[in-house]
Amino acid sequence: MTVQTGLARLIDEGTDVVAGRRVGLVCNPTSVDAELRHAIDLLRPLGLVALFGPEHGVRGDAQDMIGVDHDAQSGLPVHSLYGHTAESLSPTPAMLEDGRGLYTTYCLVCHGAAGKGDGPLVVAGKIPTPPAYTSERVAAFPPGRIFHVVTMGTQDATGKQKMPSYAALLTPGERWKVVGYVAAKLQRSATP
Repeated sequence: MTVQTGLARLIDEGTDVVAGRRVGLVCNPTSVDAELRHAIDLLRPLGLVALFGPEHGVRGDAQDMIGVDHDAQSGLPVHSLYGHTAESLSPTPAMLEDGRGLYTTYCLVCHGAAGKGDGPLVVAGKIPTPPAYTSERVAAFPPGRIFHVVTMGTQDATGKQKMPSYAALLTPGERWKVVGYVAAKLQRSATP
């Protein structure tokens, strides 16, 4: 049995649904078909007139905290689901407080209160020291990379699990709150 995505089915058999209509598309960098062609490029001939996407752009080519107002490849307008101002792209105080609580519950035990990799399990010698969130290398990570690590965990070169995945314990929204807290309160406050 062959499984098709909704995008593939629309292209193959459903173009009558959008014929003669103005079409808007909610998408992100993973909105691709089996040949890795972006949905924007596939749907543009069918009347695509507007895009709605995440903070880093519909193709993932925008930097952190940069609003995106159009797709450079298609020229179509992009309506950011996060906004265009620093305020709209920044976590609210309530989100940061939620992120602090989640960080304290799930991350502090390894990463420590200040994110320096000196949590109680490290101090007790139970686990290897994790990278400090305040290190130059980790501080340069875009938020999406930290979200990915929290979601998927990490492995060493041999495939041994170094950090577990938190996807089963934290919803995507909760993981983003942790990422927002780490960036705003641990990384930025440590910057001289």
